[in-house]
Amino acid sequence: RDGTLARVTLRRLQGADGRVLWTETFPVPLDMGSLHVLADAVELKVRDAYPGHRLRPGVPKLAVQDRDYAAFLEVNRRIDKGAVSLEPELARLEEIVRTSPRFLEAQTLAARLALNLFKSRRDVAFLERASELVQQARGLSPEDPRPLRQELEIALVASRPQDAEEILSRLERLLSGDPELLVLRARLAERQGRID
Repeated sequence: RDGTLARVTLRRLQGADGRVLWTETFPVPLDMGSLHVLADAVELKVRDAYPGHRLRPGVPKLAVQDRDYAAFLEVNRRIDKGAVSLEPELARLEEIVRTSPRFLEAQTLAARLALNLFKSRRDVAFLERASELVQQARGLSPEDPRPLRQELEIALVASRPQDAEEILSRLERLLSGDPELLVLRARLAERQGRID
């Protein structure tokens, strides 16, 4: 922090040995009205860190009001710290989704909380809410794997293996070679009773 500015440092590390491949430090304003400036600056710098790599097609631009973004970051921070009651946080996220309906990250986090609430309470209303939020998120970004992963989780929890198989096939096309697919495929096989 330096007065009304903060210095942000980003690093790209080599996964195999932790070697620093790229680093960049840049100033950004600290006020809540400049959160988009921070997000845009980070996006540009990360693109610089990965020359020759393109964004995944269909990834939406950050579409959120500044106050909603600030509220989202607070909710996310509390959830990351743990030991919070999920229902009030879900209500806060749903309010953010109402006022910034194109904010994909709020929808996916709200869907995750609703699904976790269903798992802990077995209240079908939470499962239905998670499904609605995931469908809204998929409408915003049909080729983004994050809502698809959540849709797969919902299908597994709701014991709909045929739906899960179809969703996993779409994920495999989008994320070819991603090792997480092996874990997802194993979870589906387990749900289908194919323990071998």
